[in-house]
Amino acid sequence: KEREIAQNYSDEEILANVALGYLRGGVTVSEMAACYQIFAAEGIYTGLYSVTGIYDQSGDKIYQVKPEKKRVISTETAFIMNKLLQKVTEPGGTGENAAECGIMVAGKTGTTTGSDNWFVGVSPEFSCAVWHGTDQSSPSLKNTAPEIFSEIIKNITVRPEKSFPLCENVIQKAYCAETGKLLSEDCKKMEVGWFAVGNIP
Repeated sequence: KEREIAQNYSDEEILANVALGYLRGGVTVSEMAACYQIFAAEGIYTGLYSVTGIYDQSGDKIYQVKPEKKRVISTETAFIMNKLLQKVTEPGGTGENAAECGIMVAGKTGTTTGSDNWFVGVSPEFSCAVWHGTDQSSPSLKNTAPEIFSEIIKNITVRPEKSFPLCENVIQKAYCAETGKLLSEDCKKMEVGWFAVGNIP
């Protein structure tokens, strides 16, 4: 369905929806959590698993998970996306309440017209997706998914000192928001962004 829309109209008609998890066949909450973890894992996708190990009554390990790992985006892209997603959880961001858990968090909120609310977040150690909604449209339905995310993380043993990985091939640069190029004296609106070393404006 998405390919048909893109061919008949444009990619723009579907890309924003896909980024928020919409596909005709649906995307599960666990799939969203799995996909977003790549931004905190330097671009490496790890398949979902629930059990890390099983021990017998003597304390001997009889099973150890060996999750599949696959690079799906570059380290640089993962780092830049992570920086962008951290803005969502800063004061004034749509997911600022997710940061009430007291650790470093990046993520994305998503809503539809009063029936679906999302927050998918990552910390340096965990990925967690939250959805809540109704079968019927409810204009008064508030997106509390960031708060729910925060409460879940508060109940997990975390290491608050842990931080997201750094990337030496990405630098921060001021640029002109009007042209997308580096600053000049003619620029009237400056922004600061993160750029891969080989992709500086």
